[in-house]
Order: sequence, then structure tokens, then C-alpha cells
Amino acid sequence: MIIDTLKNADKYTSLHPLFAKAFEYLRENNLENLPDGTVEISHGLKAIISNKPGNPSKQVWKNLNAISKILIFRFA
Repeated sequence: MIIDTLKNADKYTSLHPLFAKAFEYLRENNLENLPDGTVEISHGLKAIISNKPGNPSKQVWKNLNAISKILIFRFA
């Protein structure tokens, strides 16, 4: 698990082949203005946009422990 800011994303692009494309999408789009829904960024990489309030921190950590093959980028 990585907890950092988007300005440090270049440190992590070598960790997974899709990280560079994911970070590029996040940098090039104003996330606050995107409509709710799913966007296919690349084969095997999609963004799920939701403008609803997120889960409290404790619930998020509990859910993350159950995920093994999904990359999640969460912004608050």
C-alpha cells in the first residue's frame, strides 16, 4: 500500500505497468468535474468516478485488506 501525494507519483511508476497511465489520467483530468461513472483508460485500467462522500477511514482500511488484484487510487 502506498500513501502519498500525486506530485510524488513518478517515484512509483516502475512498480506496476499501468501506474504511469493511471497517474497521467489523474494529472490530466479535473476529477472534481468528472461525472459519476466508469471510464476505460486503457486495457485493464479503468476509473470509477463517484462524487458521493467516502467511507470513514476505519472502514476503508478494512475493505483494502480484502483486495489483492485491484489498484485503488482514492482522493479526498
